[in-house]
Amino acid sequence: KYGPAAQLVVHCSLSTTLRAVAMAQLTAEQLAEIEAACELCSTGIGPQRAEAERFVVGLRSAENAVDMAQFIIVNSQSEHTCFHAAIMLKEATLRDWHKLAPEQRNSIKGNLLLHVVGRGISLKNFVRQPLLQVVAIMVKRGWFEEPPGMFTEFLAYVQRLLEDPATRPVGALMMLSLLEEFSSSNRSVVGLSWEFHNQCQQRFHAEGHLKHLFRLSLTLLGGVIETLRSQPSQSEIDQLLSESGGLGWVTSCVSVINQTLSWDFSDPSAAGGVVGLSSLAPSTGRADVITPGKGWSDILVQQSTLDLLYALYSVCRFSSNVSLSHSCRQCLVDVSAIAGDVFPDENARLAYLDHSLQSVLQLVGNQFSFRPDQDVSDSEYADVALIVLRLVTNFQASSVMRTPRAQAHLETLGGLTCNLMNLSSTSDDASVTEALDHLLESWSTMAVDLQMKEQDQTMLQALAPYTAKIMRAYIDKCLRDAVIEVEEWDADEEEHEDKSVLEERLTSLGCIARPLLGDALTHLAKLIYRRTEAFRGVLTQGSALHASQATIAIEQLLCLVGIAGRCVADEGEGEIPMVPDAVALVSNEAGVRGGEDPVVLL
Repeated sequence: KYGPAAQLVVHCSLSTTLRAVAMAQLTAEQLAEIEAACELCSTGIGPQRAEAERFVVGLRSAENAVDMAQFIIVNSQSEHTCFHAAIMLKEATLRDWHKLAPEQRNSIKGNLLLHVVGRGISLKNFVRQPLLQVVAIMVKRGWFEEPPGMFTEFLAYVQRLLEDPATRPVGALMMLSLLEEFSSSNRSVVGLSWEFHNQCQQRFHAEGHLKHLFRLSLTLLGGVIETLRSQPSQSEIDQLLSESGGLGWVTSCVSVINQTLSWDFSDPSAAGGVVGLSSLAPSTGRADVITPGKGWSDILVQQSTLDLLYALYSVCRFSSNVSLSHSCRQCLVDVSAIAGDVFPDENARLAYLDHSLQSVLQLVGNQFSFRPDQDVSDSEYADVALIVLRLVTNFQASSVMRTPRAQAHLETLGGLTCNLMNLSSTSDDASVTEALDHLLESWSTMAVDLQMKEQDQTMLQALAPYTAKIMRAYIDKCLRDAVIEVEEWDADEEEHEDKSVLEERLTSLGCIARPLLGDALTHLAKLIYRRTEAFRGVLTQGSALHASQATIAIEQLLCLVGIAGRCVADEGEGEIPMVPDAVALVSNEAGVRGGEDPVVLL
């Protein structure tokens, strides 16, 4: 079908002369036929495309595929053809690895880098990235076979690329390709054992290369923050950060930080005698807790690093490049999960917690609001709340209460929670509900943690006014939602909330109520009494009650009784529930005062 191009699948020796001859045999006609097939692979349809794909795949199995791919990459002007040539080169170099002499491998890596650097921004990213991935794969594949200094020399070359503004985009993408190849979630080098990948990953971290690339990325990003801030509009910031803009490499550096924070920092010595056993399987997602160890204390938990990451997000927050904005925000989520001996002492740990809370709560503004007119990403609500939840969970409530700005943090956090309650009543956005659940879990975690320890009772008393405010605000939200639900109810569009989610939310509310339980029970009792009395008037005195009012009252009673039940009892989990200590304490205090017992009143 493709005539002379099919003749390229021939045996070729590895001598330099014959390789040059084999490459020279690719005539303009043959190259044109390969380009036509590659274009069909990307844009064709039906049988024509299927036949082209079979042809291109067949080229990858040629014995001289390495030489053919290099020739195509250098001589073809077709971007789709160069993309397929990069894939061909990756597969061929791995397949014929032991046939290639060390100097030939180095030549391939060097030629690819020179080609990418030489083409500059004229080379599309979807072509440049797989070409640099080939280099990264070859670096990893040959690491244990090459002289020790070769890898360090290669990184020094990458750093020189980063130092020159003209070659910085290539250097940043090369840095990212290396990190992706050595990460625990990547197994591009097929045909090798899990142990090999794990050894590469552990060595990459142990020899300081991971930290070096992280530091390089932070330094480069720190140098452009003021430039981005000085731009008069978001559109001009986006233009600078675009692939063709002067700062297009920023995206790669942010991805390097993201990859670093998702690194598997697990201790190989803790795997029961099997080195790196915990890292043998690919990572399944972001970690809830990140423990990088003492070696990262000088860079990862510094205030300057937090300031840089939050400053970077502030300039990218409303960017049209949603992927970049999300990557920056993911960095913020990850640094809130840092824990362990990376903190040199308790003072450093508290300082990091305090500054993290200050930074994330400043992000949402002094009015405690996410304004829809700012076109905030749907997931920002949930991510900001997740940052708070991770900080509260990882550092514990007593640490939050000991931070220098604890009162200000609680005030701002309370305002944000109440604002999300108002927003969730009028918004159908699932991220708002998710964010509210995260914040309710944060408050309940603090309340439970402080109740568990006698020495934290002073802190619990300081927390109580804020939890009482949250409790009343949520009760008001439930009453509003009941009215809205009845007024807007449509039998054809009725949706039922997941019962397990509702149960978890009510459980959190029960915990939130406990620090000032008497206030919550008294308030609930009054609200329930008003509605039951309205029904009593209908039954005993013949009072008139409109059908919609009756439905609203029943819906509100359902909510109120559900909340009250979680306040006065814990889940039994198959056993008879014990009366919570907080409930017994409220009754005892009422008996001492001689007043009405809120529990009995309820």
